[in-house]
Amino acid sequence: MPAVTEKQKALVTNLYIKKCTNLAEIARRTNLSRPTIRKILRQSGLRNVKKSDIDNSAFLNDKLFANIDNEASAYFLGLLYADGNVYLRKSNGIPTVSLTLQK
Repeated sequence: MPAVTEKQKALVTNLYIKKCTNLAEIARRTNLSRPTIRKILRQSGLRNVKKSDIDNSAFLNDKLFANIDNEASAYFLGLLYADGNVYLRKSNGIPTVSLTLQK
């Protein structure tokens, strides 16, 4: 993965500070991962970005697999069925999807 440029770092901090953009939206706009964005914000001394900031920025599309009409959807659903887990968190009852791949 290429190194993050100073321009990307400036964009991340600008979106976070001036636009009050959440981490999910910053990730979409910058094509950077959320952990990378958290690291940039920490290094900038803005604040300690918590994992909960990432979790709260997610949304649930409960109709995603209502109609499996293409190979990519079928593949991902099969992957999730074989190697994934859907459960309610005990701590807060939030539906959670996890996917663990083995080498």
